[in-house]
Amino acid sequence: MIKALFFDLDGTLLPISEKEFADRFIELLYKKIKSLDVNPDKFIAGMQRGLFAMFKNDGQLRNDVVFYQAFNEKYPDISIEMINSIMNDFYENEFYQLNDVAKENKYAREIIDTARSLVQYVMLTTNPFFPITAIRNRMKFIGLKEEDFDYITTYDNSYYCKPNPLYFIKIMEMYHLSPEEVLVIGNNEREDFYCASKAGIRCILIGNNIEKYPELAVKYENYDYQDVANLLRRMCK
Repeated sequence: MIKALFFDLDGTLLPISEKEFADRFIELLYKKIKSLDVNPDKFIAGMQRGLFAMFKNDGQLRNDVVFYQAFNEKYPDISIEMINSIMNDFYENEFYQLNDVAKENKYAREIIDTARSLVQYVMLTTNPFFPITAIRNRMKFIGLKEEDFDYITTYDNSYYCKPNPLYFIKIMEMYHLSPEEVLVIGNNEREDFYCASKAGIRCILIGNNIEKYPELAVKYENYDYQDVANLLRRMCK
């Protein structure tokens, strides 16, 4: 019996290309820091180093700690406090302009409302590279809010990132769930489907922004947004 649904955000509930998202993110951040007393190229290089460090995090430290340490190692002239201040202000303000590369998902509300009516827990298992502010702003693009989810993975409550299966395993441990009681809904063959399967969890991929990794040779069914609510009703009976 399925007790929990784990939803990815970017490319899944939120129709967006990961490449377009990354390119627009860099563009907006670069524009912001050009007006500050900071070297923009070094700042971007530090941020990219921090993101990579979180992606490879081995669980010894929280993702946000790993991010700022790696950033500061790349750009030691700027303090962790200043990095944090700049990034938080960016997530509160300019980050919302990323909605210009996001597409509408008129089924997002129906999907989440249906999920909440069917299972005990509905989680937003977006890769935890960001603080809640950034995630909250992305949810607004599709009419969702923080209160729609029982748990949201952020960079300051997580110690792993997808595709490390420990990412899903730790969430299951927190909520005393077995793999058979969880269904992952994503759009990425590696970070959702492959990662979930390594944790013993079933996964389905939805939408038109499937991130493919041919070397994995994974087999799955891809569902359209309009079919997801009814699919969940069948699977969670």
